[in-house]
Amino acid sequence: MPKDINPFRGKRTLGNSNKAPRRSRKRNSKGSGKNSGKNSWGLLGLAVSITAAWLFGAWQIGEHRTKKKQYDKLTLAGLLSKPLKYTEHALCRMDCRHIPEKEVVATLNEGTVNDRKSNMRQFPCPKYVVDATLQVGVKAKKSVQAVFSACPTQTDVITVIDKDTDWECYCP
Repeated sequence: MPKDINPFRGKRTLGNSNKAPRRSRKRNSKGSGKNSGKNSWGLLGLAVSITAAWLFGAWQIGEHRTKKKQYDKLTLAGLLSKPLKYTEHALCRMDCRHIPEKEVVATLNEGTVNDRKSNMRQFPCPKYVVDATLQVGVKAKKSVQAVFSACPTQTDVITVIDKDTDWECYCP
């Protein structure tokens, strides 16, 4: 019996064309030829894409900061619109940290809401932590952090912290 019995030998089938196999194109290392300019255009396109993505990201960050400032302004105005009630703890901390009531009001006027430390979902009185850098003297600045509780009829001042100086306080 013959070794190679193939009934399709010599006949054309769908997968068997008698064409020569395709040769892969070799790139010329010298850069001559019709494909030599594609690399530089690709790098230029990549640079333009990266620049456009960076500009879009910078624009988004600017938009976020603008919205955050507007949100803080409205929130702090809402806290200031109600009468301030100081807790005993807040009064004790303000006394030993040398922070007068006018600086607490200035914190509400000039500060920003610290979203990480605040708890806006606290019921019935959401808690807001406000950070501010206040102008104390001609050249002196003071970093203050205050905690407020926004109740329906009043704004409670929970505590006030001088972030620049570690004062010794013995408050309940």
